[in-house]
Amino acid sequence: METPNLENLNDPRVRELMIDELDRDVAARTLYISPRLTFAGRQQHPDLLRKAFQSGTPDALARRLEAHLVTHEPTARGTKRVPNNAAETLAFGEFGRYYARAVCRRAIELGQPFVQVCRVRVPENARPDSDLKVGSMLSAERLLEDLRRDPTMKRESTVRGRRGMTLRPRGAAPLPRRVVEGPPRTAFDTAGICA
Repeated sequence: METPNLENLNDPRVRELMIDELDRDVAARTLYISPRLTFAGRQQHPDLLRKAFQSGTPDALARRLEAHLVTHEPTARGTKRVPNNAAETLAFGEFGRYYARAVCRRAIELGQPFVQVCRVRVPENARPDSDLKVGSMLSAERLLEDLRRDPTMKRESTVRGRRGMTLRPRGAAPLPRRVVEGPPRTAFDTAGICA
């Protein structure tokens, strides 16, 4: 899986907010625990996420999760083998969702009420409706609420179905070490945010 461009991970505040959102879910007992995780994986999941949010990447999280996945999962007709990319899918989804929550919070902190959808990578099979969403503006507060309320993002929400998409706080200041014309960009995979 292609690594998304996560420029705002260079901002220590974004990583702090990712961890804060994780702690919020753990305290509220709303942390998503994939049924594909082994018993040990379920126990270690919060710590694996925390380590990745502190200094890691979605790729590093995926590598750590591989050892904690079951090999088969139940279906209506018995069992089936867990897909080879299950660790990547879980890692990129979770990392991206917490990254999006952190970027929304960072935008709100900076007084930016909106985030803008942008593309972070070109998927193999881009959907036309996804292309129409690029450039659209979303309320940072509403998106944050949606992401907090629906950890699996299976319900209809502000960001559902935006694989390879991300958001950016509208008009946010660029990172200090680089000069950018217009809003700076940051990205994440699956349901995203650019800052």
